[in-house]
Amino acid sequence: MSYYQRNRAIIIARQTEYHNKNRERYLAYMKEYNKKYYLAHRPPPKPKKEKPVKVKREPKPKKAPKEKKVKKEYLFVPPPNGGVVVERGQFVLDFP
Repeated sequence: MSYYQRNRAIIIARQTEYHNKNRERYLAYMKEYNKKYYLAHRPPPKPKKEKPVKVKREPKPKKAPKEKKVKKEYLFVPPPNGGVVVERGQFVLDFP
């Protein structure tokens, strides 16, 4: 059995204690390091797209309103003899 296997609990306790003591200092250092690294390695700015120049157009003249079509009313007028006669081609149908 090795030294690390026998003293595993003690070693882990020491590491945890050291980590808890120095955590804030380490985080502050890494934050500052990351800022400096980003400023040194930031990507170049992307070129902006040129917007086309807008041409002012004259307003279109308003169209005249459309006239509404009047529907024809079809009235059924019975023939004078009183019956209904329907002429279809060669046939004449009579309904008295």
